[in-house]
Amino acid sequence: MSRDWDALDTFADWSGALHELLAQATQAIQSGDIHRKVTVQDALNQFIMHSPNHIARQLDDIAGKAVHDIFIGVVEEALSNIASRSAELSLHVKTVNAVTVEAQAAARSIRLEAANRVIDSATAAVRNLVALRDAVRNTTHEQALATKIEKAVKALQDLVPSIMAAGGSD
Repeated sequence: MSRDWDALDTFADWSGALHELLAQATQAIQSGDIHRKVTVQDALNQFIMHSPNHIARQLDDIAGKAVHDIFIGVVEEALSNIASRSAELSLHVKTVNAVTVEAQAAARSIRLEAANRVIDSATAAVRNLVALRDAVRNTTHEQALATKIEKAVKALQDLVPSIMAAGGSD
């Protein structure tokens, strides 16, 4: 917005120029275009700088208030946008937290299923090993095998509580 400020001589010239600038300010605010708002603010500040004090002190006050009003409008819009971003962030955080909780529950479930399968297998193995141990224990030449089976049964029985604890932990 280039203007020949030296061409304005009378109060009517200066007040007419201010009317034009205020109309442009209204259009800039209504458009929501930040570039237009800044351009109009600059033009209003130029008006204040170039207007002669003996003619336009009150006009300068009006122009200054218009600059301030545009600034307040920009700030209010920015605050509204920031509030919107904060709400958007809160929603995103809630979504991520919900997905995290679901993933943790699924991981616990998978661990629990795997632990249950291992415990079931260990229980069956213990049962089968005990039956084999009992079958070979009574024969003299299989005592070494019975001792090894007994150690394996004990090891599996000691392992089961650890598997149970691991299957249910986070």
